Amino acid sequence: RARRPDYVQELGLAEEDMNITVRGCRRSAAGSVVYWILVVCTAGIIFIVDSWFHTFSTWLLLKQAPLSEAECVHVSSGGKFVSLEVVSAVQFDGTLEAAFNPQDSEKHIEQYGDGPGELRMFTFRHYRFAYLPASAQFVPISRWKDPEWTLGVATGLAGLSERIHRQRMSIFGQCIIDIREKTYLRLLWEEVLNPFYIFQLASIIIWSCEDYYYYACAIFVISAISIASTLISTKRTMRKIREMSAYTCDVLVLRAGHWSEVASSDLVPGDIFDLADAKFAALPCDAVLLEGDCVVNESMLTGESVPESKSPLEHTSRILQEIDMAAHTLKPSMSRHILFAGTHLVRVRKVNSVYGKQTASRTSTGQADTRQLRATAMVLRTGFCTTKGTLVRSILFPRPTKFR
Repeated sequence: RARRPDYVQELGLAEEDMNITVRGCRRSAAGSVVYWILVVCTAGIIFIVDSWFHTFSTWLLLKQAPLSEAECVHVSSGGKFVSLEVVSAVQFDGTLEAAFNPQDSEKHIEQYGDGPGELRMFTFRHYRFAYLPASAQFVPISRWKDPEWTLGVATGLAGLSERIHRQRMSIFGQCIIDIREKTYLRLLWEEVLNPFYIFQLASIIIWSCEDYYYYACAIFVISAISIASTLISTKRTMRKIREMSAYTCDVLVLRAGHWSEVASSDLVPGDIFDLADAKFAALPCDAVLLEGDCVVNESMLTGESVPESKSPLEHTSRILQEIDMAAHTLKPSMSRHILFAGTHLVRVRKVNSVYGKQTASRTSTGQADTRQLRATAMVLRTGFCTTKGTLVRSILFPRPTKFR
């Protein structure tokens, strides 16, 4: 079987029921000059047609490049263009293979070293993909799992170190479901280039040449009203979705053995945080309950009006070993320990925590020190990798309807 060139990769997106082909590309200066000369010579016709089919820009503006050196990736599905995504490079201090494919970690260290390196990533429909040099492929970061979790061990009693937190922030980004709103100018541009309005523009020109000015004006006014109403409706819908999905709060997090208050957007997988903190009502991430117990209202995700009880993870549990980080439908035996982003805490019961540096166990009056009473949880997924993020993504990019 012939091996595919290293500038092409097939990826499957199970959530959207689609397979995509990713091709590594870099921009061609000579091709750009030819393309814009053709646009000028054809009075913009090639530009308009290219906005529909994306053929000329693919042939002229881009040239193939290995995935390891690509400036952007050409994403297609079923042979049809889907999008062109920029590949960004960030400084990364660590070995990525250890988290995605532990057996490739030694191979990576031998070939590339274990010092600070470059992490190449691109985002497609809010899916993040990271390039692994050892396997020469992009992998979705939703597959990430802490190597210690495969041994059934949660984050240590001191929490994450600053170095590990910095590494994971490079991979996952901020813990927030933030949707970038398109400006009115961009929405107008995309709407005007729609084939229907191009046809309307041609009709206005033709009727004006035949001296049917009233008819041409009527078409213009109706088209302008239609475009304006579409822009306002689209902008309002996007704003509502963004307000519904974006959520931040202050969270009490354990880092390097000390509890400190940080913004929820600073959370990364593996962070230990206190659920009993009264400053947030909704969960900002998917997490597994480690200590204490709680009652959670999951109606936002499931539609069920009856709150669910959550119990802490037992020390002998194999959930961290067996959980599929890319899956959002979990077995009941797993979900009773998992807290999902966007759900609301109804009640939290604290217990004496073993996490973090403890102070005296008793106060001067002999009562228990409430600073040690916590309900701790460990972050599993953040941002669009969470169950709530998947729900928001399904609203933004609904599955195509297939008719038989």
